[in-house]
Amino acid sequence: MFHFLSRPSLFVLMMCVFALGPGQTHAQGHTPESVCSKMMSLNTKGSVKRRIRAKRQCKRAMASLLVRYPQRFSSFASCIEKQVDIDGFKKNCAYILFGSRRAAAQVMKRQMARAKAAFAKLNLYRLRTMVTAFFASHKRLPKDTGWFPSLPCCQHPNKKCVRPKTISPAAKELFGNDVIKPSFFQYRFMSHGKGKNKTFTLEAKGNVMCQGKDILFVVQGRFDKDGQPQMSKPKRTQL
Repeated sequence: MFHFLSRPSLFVLMMCVFALGPGQTHAQGHTPESVCSKMMSLNTKGSVKRRIRAKRQCKRAMASLLVRYPQRFSSFASCIEKQVDIDGFKKNCAYILFGSRRAAAQVMKRQMARAKAAFAKLNLYRLRTMVTAFFASHKRLPKDTGWFPSLPCCQHPNKKCVRPKTISPAAKELFGNDVIKPSFFQYRFMSHGKGKNKTFTLEAKGNVMCQGKDILFVVQGRFDKDGQPQMSKPKRTQL
């Protein structure tokens, strides 16, 4: 939840927690417990187990913030006390954790890039399953697809790939069922070799911020003599 906050040493953090005590207050009457309780009241979504874990992480992060940046903790606590919903928190208070709106924007930008990359990996896992199902049904590998879509995502409107209206016969074998939604990455399937030694690769290529070099995720695989899949996890490389 607050993994972006740097933490002090374990000793300092423990001293902070012990010093707080159950009834002791800091920073104009606010404690990590009171701040996190208010935050949890603003967002009631999620299972009980997930909310308990989130609050525990929040308390550790707030204790760290109080030790390292007490004035920032006080400002954040005062701000969050005035909010009535999670949107108000995001708009008015979240940036205080980073020290400035500019720093907050940079962190959010990095988090968004990670989320987009994670979605590409998820699609590759889906493709692994689809290749396995195709091989079981047809007793062969799918045809090479070429990049799907053919145009890099950063060249599409809004810098986001859209599903093409027409799909080649080869690409339809894997991409014809609308399971894979391109979004910020292109995908392709390629086979290599012949006969029993035939292998294949699944690839996802994209530039999540449309700056600098592209990112490439690769899955390598083959089917053994019994038709069982042997596939790697998605591996990231920088082009």
